[in-house]
Parts: sequence; C-alpha cells; structure tokens
Amino acid sequence: MSGTGLEPQMEALLQSASFEPPYNHEVLHGGRNNRLLEIQAANGQVAIKQYYRHAGDSRDRLASDFAFASFAWDHGIRCVPRPLGVAYDDGIALYEFITGIQPAPE
Repeated sequence: MSGTGLEPQMEALLQSASFEPPYNHEVLHGGRNNRLLEIQAANGQVAIKQYYRHAGDSRDRLASDFAFASFAWDHGIRCVPRPLGVAYDDGIALYEFITGIQPAPE
C-alpha cells in the first residue's frame, strides 16, 4: 500500500488516465464478487472496480464488463459508466463515477 491507502496498481491506473494525486477513496459496499472504490483525485472523481478471480471459474468478468462498456460508449449509449482505463493483469478497471443510490431488494 502507498501513502494514500490505494494499491500501487490502482495509483498507476489512475495516473495512466491522467488523474492526479492526491487521491482520497472510499470503499463502496453492496457488491458480492467485486470491490468498488470511489476515488476523488485532484482533477476529478472516478470509480475503480477490482474484479474477483477464482481458479475454478474461467470467465473473464473484467474483459466482458470493459468490452461491453466500451462498445456502448462507442455507439452513443450513455446509460453505463464511461470506461476510462483498464489493467487486465491486475484485475482492475477505471470507470466514470456516477452518483446514485443502491436499489432496495424489493
């Protein structure tokens, strides 16, 4: 961990997408298979999604999510967060942060 509490791979992804320190973050709860962080950088707010990987599951959720979001944005669909960067080897992706509320189960 760095001085920001973020993993070095996350800081590298932020910097590769031109988001500058200092970084403040909050882990958002509610997901089951992935970890989602809200990041406030010096020049913007974004989300980092860290994808769960299991040796017994060959699905690549990161590649699927990022490819779909990229396809949607390339075709003018704006109801999904804009994909901003990806580090496949590290299992993380950077997306536009969209403020909202978590839906109730009912």
